[in-house]
Amino acid sequence: MNRKSILTYHFKNGTTVQTTIKTDSLEVFRNKQTGTIVRVEYNFFDESSRRIYVIDISEIAYITSELVS
Repeated sequence: MNRKSILTYHFKNGTTVQTTIKTDSLEVFRNKQTGTIVRVEYNFFDESSRRIYVIDISEIAYITSELVS
């Protein structure tokens, strides 16, 4: 059973970008001293989910993941 989630990047300027990922594949890496996000890794749920090309990590306020199936 493939479980999928909606991953949402929430940017400091108030905009958001979403993509569909495999639920168990999300990994968020943070700087140990500052706690800021330095890298996000995940597997897309399917080929139609590949919508995010380049994101400036320093512009992300926070990330949410919502289980959808």
